[in-house]
Amino acid sequence: MQDKGFTKLVDDHSRLVLNAAYRVLGSRTSAEDVHQDVFTAIWQRWESFNGDTSWPAYLYRCAVRKAIDHAKASRKTRSIDAISEPAATGSADSAAITTEMKDKLAACISKLPDRQAEVFVMYRIEGKSYNQIAEVLQCKLQTARVHMHRALTQLAKDFKEYL
Repeated sequence: MQDKGFTKLVDDHSRLVLNAAYRVLGSRTSAEDVHQDVFTAIWQRWESFNGDTSWPAYLYRCAVRKAIDHAKASRKTRSIDAISEPAATGSADSAAITTEMKDKLAACISKLPDRQAEVFVMYRIEGKSYNQIAEVLQCKLQTARVHMHRALTQLAKDFKEYL
C-alpha cells in the first residue's frame, strides 16, 4: 500500500517538479536529474510523512531548492573556457545573446542565498504572487518582499555590465 501512495504522488506531481526545475535550470536533462533527486529523497523518508503534507507546495519548494543546488554544483565544475565574450548586438546574434543572458542569470541565481533565489524564481520566473510565495515558504508577506528586493539588488550588481 505504501508503494501505491508513492507511485500516485509521482504520477500526480511529476510534471510540477519537472517544470519548476526546468524553469530554474533551463535544461531538460538537468531538470530530469533534479526530478529524480526530489522523488528519491522523498522515497527515502516516505514513512515519516503524514497525511497533512501539502504536496504541491512541498514538492515545488524541494524542486526549486534542488535545482538551485544543482546550478551551484554545475557552476563550480564549469570551465573558464565556457565563458564567452559578450556578443555583438546584431539580429543574427540575438540567439547567442539570449543564451548568454540565460546562462548568466542562472549563474547569478545560484550565487544568491537560498531563500532569495527561491523567491526570485517563484516571482519572476514562475509568476507567483507574493501571497503565494509567502504561503509556499511559510513566511510573512513582507519577508517575501524583502528577499525579493535583496535578490534584485544583488542581480542588478551582477548584471551591471549589461545595463
